[in-house]
Amino acid sequence: MSKIIRTVLGDIDPNEVGVILPHEHLIAFPPVRVRPDLDYRLPSVENAIKEVSDYHDAGGSMICEMATHGYGRDVSALQEISRATGVHILSTTGFVFESIYPNLAFNATEEELVELFVRDITQGMDGSDVKAGWVKCGSSYEKVTGTEKKVIRAAAKAALRTGVSITTHTSKGSMVFAQVELLTAEGLSPSRINIGHLDRYTLQPGYLFKLARTGVYFAFDNVGKLKYAPDSLRIEMLKMLIAEGFGKQILLSTDSGRQSYFKSYGGWPGFAYVLNTFIPMMQAAGISEEDIHALTVTNPRNFIAFEPI
Repeated sequence: MSKIIRTVLGDIDPNEVGVILPHEHLIAFPPVRVRPDLDYRLPSVENAIKEVSDYHDAGGSMICEMATHGYGRDVSALQEISRATGVHILSTTGFVFESIYPNLAFNATEEELVELFVRDITQGMDGSDVKAGWVKCGSSYEKVTGTEKKVIRAAAKAALRTGVSITTHTSKGSMVFAQVELLTAEGLSPSRINIGHLDRYTLQPGYLFKLARTGVYFAFDNVGKLKYAPDSLRIEMLKMLIAEGFGKQILLSTDSGRQSYFKSYGGWPGFAYVLNTFIPMMQAAGISEEDIHALTVTNPRNFIAFEPI
C-alpha cells in the first residue's frame, strides 16, 4: 500500500502537499481549570479562516492542528476551515501533558488509551468519521510523571498498530531524551518521532546535536516568538545543524496557540510569518533553497506520511 497523509477531509497523496506548518492551533476551547488565561481560547472559525487564508496566499499548503481530546478539539470546524481556504488540515489524537490532561487520561488504563487513539486514527474522532493523522504526547517541566509515561507508552503502541507518527510536547525543551527513550523502548523507530519545542530554551549546539544523533525529527516550532529567542539565533542554530548533516530532521512552525499570535484576533506574527518573514531571513543568512525546501516541505511531508497498517 502507498503512503498517505490523513487529513480532516480524507486521505491524500503526500505529493499533493507543499509547504507544511506541523504544529499550530486553529480552534480550541481549553477548560478554564487547566488554562485560566483566556488568550488560549480560539473560538472563531471566521478568524481562523482569515488566518489560514493569509497563509494560503503566502504559499502555504497544509497545517497540522494540535488540539487533542479534552482541549477543545472541533473536527467539524476544521473541516469548514479546510474547505473554505483550500489548505489541508491534519487533526490530532493523544494528550499533551499532565497539568492539562482531561480526567480520561488519568482514569483510563494504558490499553484503553491505546484503543482510544487507534479508534481516532482508524474510525473517527468525537463521534464523527473524521480521522486523526498522528498521535501527540508530552511531559512536564523537568519530569515525566507516571500518568505521562502511561500516555507516552499508549501513544507508541497506537502508532505501531496504525503506522502513524508521534509528535511530542516538551515543557521548555526539557525531558527530550526521556521521551525518546520511552518511545523507542516500545519499538518505535526514531524516524517516526518528532520532539517539539526545541527552540524555546534549548538553543544550544551540544544539546541539539546530541538529540539529532538519536535519529528523531525535532521541531523549531516557536518561530517568530521573540520572547523565547531571536529568530537570528534560530537561524544560526539551523545553519550549524545543516552543516553537520542534520538538515533532514528539522521541522519549522510557529505554534500559534493564543489569540495574541493571530493577526485575525489583533495579534502577531500570524501564520504567514514563516513564509513571508522567516524564509527571507534564512535566504539572507545563506541557507540554500534546497535546505529551505527540506525544512518547509520535504521533512514534514516525510514525517507525516504513513503506510496504513
